Amino acid sequence: MWKNYFKVSLRNLIKRKLYTGINILGLTIAIVSFLAISLYIYHEWNYDRMYSDYDRIYKINQDFRMGEDSKLVGTTPSLLIPTILDEIPEVETGTIVFDVSIFSSVLINRGEGNQEESKFAYADQNFFEVFDFHLIHGDAKKALVEPNQLVLTESTAKRYFGSAGEALGKLLKVNDVLEYTVSAVMEDFPSNSHLDFDFISSFTTHRHGKSPEWSPSNYFSYIKIRDDVGLETIQPKLDQLIEKHLGEAQKTYGFQSILLLQPVRNIHFEITELQGNKPGTDIKYLYIFGIVAVLLILIGIINYVNMATAEATERNKEVGLRKVMGAERMQLFGQFISESFILTLSGMTLSLLILFLLSSNFESVSGVAMQLDLLFSPVGLLGLLLLAFFIALLSGSYPAFILSGMEPLKALGKNIQRSGVAWLRKSLVVFQFFVSIGLLISTLVVKHQLDYMQSVNLGYERERLVALTINHKMQPMIEGMKNEMRRQGIAGEAALAADLPILIKAGYSITHGGDNTREFSLTGYAVDPDIVNTLELQILSGMNFTDQDPSRTLAVEKEKEFPIMINESALRELGWAAEEAIEKRIQFGGSIARIKAVVEDFYFNSLHHQIGPLAIFIDQGQTNLLLVKLSQGNPI
Repeated sequence: MWKNYFKVSLRNLIKRKLYTGINILGLTIAIVSFLAISLYIYHEWNYDRMYSDYDRIYKINQDFRMGEDSKLVGTTPSLLIPTILDEIPEVETGTIVFDVSIFSSVLINRGEGNQEESKFAYADQNFFEVFDFHLIHGDAKKALVEPNQLVLTESTAKRYFGSAGEALGKLLKVNDVLEYTVSAVMEDFPSNSHLDFDFISSFTTHRHGKSPEWSPSNYFSYIKIRDDVGLETIQPKLDQLIEKHLGEAQKTYGFQSILLLQPVRNIHFEITELQGNKPGTDIKYLYIFGIVAVLLILIGIINYVNMATAEATERNKEVGLRKVMGAERMQLFGQFISESFILTLSGMTLSLLILFLLSSNFESVSGVAMQLDLLFSPVGLLGLLLLAFFIALLSGSYPAFILSGMEPLKALGKNIQRSGVAWLRKSLVVFQFFVSIGLLISTLVVKHQLDYMQSVNLGYERERLVALTINHKMQPMIEGMKNEMRRQGIAGEAALAADLPILIKAGYSITHGGDNTREFSLTGYAVDPDIVNTLELQILSGMNFTDQDPSRTLAVEKEKEFPIMINESALRELGWAAEEAIEKRIQFGGSIARIKAVVEDFYFNSLHHQIGPLAIFIDQGQTNLLLVKLSQGNPI
C-alpha cells in the first residue's frame, strides 16, 4: 500500500515541478539553517563536559577587595592547591596549571633550530586525575611527576617527530636552557575545552613547583570534590584556610582575598575576565540561537502548508475522482502524507550535501569547526530521522486532512468554498511575515552593533597597528629591529607591551603612601618608552617617557622611585586635577611611583565595561608583544 502511495506521490511531484521545487528549496534552507545552528549550540553547550565527573570539578578564582573596590581574577598562588589537599579532606584531588603564554612565548629546539611556540604550560602530577584526557603513549600517573618531563599533543608530536610513537623518550630543548624528555603523547585538546596547549611540562620543573609560595597569584587552580560533598561544605573551609594563612598579611596591607569556586562547565559562559586563553560566550545567545533555529523550521513548514493548501483547488477533481472510485479518506490521507515525506527527505538529503560543502567555511564564520560526524553517528542519524518525521508530519498533516476530507460531489464541482482554509492560510502568512520582519530587524541591529565596533573611538589610533609575539630572548635585539623597520619604511613607530591595548589584564593596587591617602584597584600596563607615540595616546598633562626613565623592576630592586602614567579614571579616583597630579608620589603595587603624565581615557577592555583606572609603566621584562605602527601604503 505505502509503496503505491510513494509511486503516485512521486509522479505527482514530478508533474508539478514548480510546486515541488519551491517546497524542496524552502525545506532545504530551513533544515540547513536548523542543523548548522544546532551543531554550533551542541558544540558550545558541551564546553568542558568531556571530563569524567565534570560536575565535581571546580576552578578556584579570587575576589580581591580593597576598600570599596573589588577585582575578580582567575589565578591563584602556587601554594593554594597543596594546602587545600593537606587541610580539606573533602577535596578528592586538585591540580595547578601555569599558562606560560600569559607572559611570553617559548623557543623549542629539537636540534634543527628554534621554533617559537605559544601554547606551553606547566601542570602538576595530578593533572590527568582531574582532567582525564586520553594518552596515546605513556603513563598518565608518571607523565608529570619528575622535573623536565614534557607531554605533547598528538599533532605537536607529529609536527616535531613525524608520528606520536616516535616522540616518546625524545629530547626537546626549551628556551635554549633545559632539555625536556617527552614522557607522554596525549590526544589533541578538544575544541570545546577551555584548556588548549601543545606542550605540558611537569610543574616540578618550575621554581614555584619546587618551592610553592603564597605570592604571586599567577596559577590556575582546580579541585575535584568528593561525590558525597556539597559546595556548602567546601566554601566555609576555604574561607578558614585563607584566614589562617593570609589573615595577617591582609590586615597589614589592607586587602581581602575571597576564594570563589566556579564549576568548570560554566567557565565558557561566565565573566570574561575568568575565561583564560579562549573567548567565551553568553549562554543567553545559545537560547536565542535555539529560538531562531526553531522559527526557521516553522517558516519552512508554514511555507509548505501554504503551498499545499493553495494547490488544493488544482487537485479537486483528483480527490473527487478517487473518492468516486472508492478511495477511503485514510487512503487519501496516506497519499498526501507520503508526498510530504518525499519532499522532506529530499530536502534533508540536499541539506546534508550543502552542509558538507559549507563545512570548510563554517569555522571562519562561527569560530567553531562543523562536526558533521555527529550527524552520522547512530544518535545523530536517529535524530535526523526523527526531525524528518516531525517536519513531514507537521507540514503534511493539515493539507492532507483538508484534501482527504472533501466530499466527492463538491470536490468535482467548480466553486468550492473553504473559508476555514483561507483563514488559516492568511494567519500563517501573517506569522511568516512577523517572524521574517523580526529576524530582519535583529540582523540590522547586529549589523549596527558591528559597525559601531568598527567605528567607535577607542581612545588610541588602531589603524595600521599590528602585534607581533616575541620571546624574551629576542628583547636584546628589539631596538635593532625597530631601527631597521624604520629605516626600510616598514614602520613609523614600534613599542613593547605586555598585552594588546584592547585587553590589558594585569591587576594592581594603589594604597596609602607617598602623597596619596586613597586605596583602590587598577589595571597595570607594562610597556617600553615608545608606547605613547605608537598608540598615539593623548597626554593631558606632564611629559612622555624617555629612554632615561628606569623600568619598574630595576627601580624596585634598587629601592628607588619609578615613573608612571595614569589615565583620567585613575586621576578621578585619586582626587587630583591633571596638572596637580604631576610629580605626585603614590604607593603602586607595593612600591613608590612618581606620576609623570596623565593620558586621556582609552578602552582597554570590552566595550561592555566602563573604562577603569589604568597605570602605564616601563618594564620591558614583562612584555611579550611588539606593537608596530605600519607606514602608510603597503609596506609589507
